[in-house]
Amino acid sequence: MQSFLVEFLIIERNNFEVDTQGDIQNIYIDTSFDNEDFVKMIVKCVVPRKIKFKPATYHGSPITSRFRLPITINVD
Repeated sequence: MQSFLVEFLIIERNNFEVDTQGDIQNIYIDTSFDNEDFVKMIVKCVVPRKIKFKPATYHGSPITSRFRLPITINVD
């Protein structure tokens, strides 16, 4: 029987906002890692600022909205 060791990190508590233009802003990632450089790397690699979203609307007008998106990172 084969055995496999899989190591991964799940970041469940992170939020970001999508503004009325569809741009990402106010990124928050749980800093329980106590490593600010690691958190900055996650923001830079996982949530590139080039992504555009369709903004949420209220009565037909675009509004800023908040999202939560769990992230899983494989650590080999």
